[in-house]
Amino acid sequence: MALPPEDLPKIGKIQSPVAGKVVVKYGEKDDIGADSQGVHIRSRSGAIVMAPMGGIIQFANTFKNYGTIIIVKHKNGYHSLISGLGDVDTKVGRTINSGDPIGRLPISTSPNAHPTLYYELRYNGKPINPYKKLPNPESQMMIFSQLFSLRFSFLCLLVFGSLST
Repeated sequence: MALPPEDLPKIGKIQSPVAGKVVVKYGEKDDIGADSQGVHIRSRSGAIVMAPMGGIIQFANTFKNYGTIIIVKHKNGYHSLISGLGDVDTKVGRTINSGDPIGRLPISTSPNAHPTLYYELRYNGKPINPYKKLPNPESQMMIFSQLFSLRFSFLCLLVFGSLST
């Protein structure tokens, strides 16, 4: 039974489902030559996939030849479709908030493996460019690496008393 729109959770802070590099943008040709109705984000093996907005899980399973898919219903006529997952850490009917973990990308033993997540945002059933609503995942990755660099510099300062050698 579907919840009335007023019972859906708040969308919350909108974010990319995974940090990484966008390798196919909305509207660009994908690997089969079709216009992409979403974005393809290359990330690290086993990366945690997060809910891009608050909502209700409507589907979380394999679907035809598309692999594992999660569909999230959001307020105001939005739906998210996320595929390319290795594991699903959610279930149908679960209420989620923006940023909640919902799965992981596939894990590979190859050091050169970079799984790709597909993310599609729909408004009233039609695909729209998700980066008109979401921050770019590359900027999230850059912020993470800058924070890591700052923490490492601070640790060096504490341990060695100086950043110079």
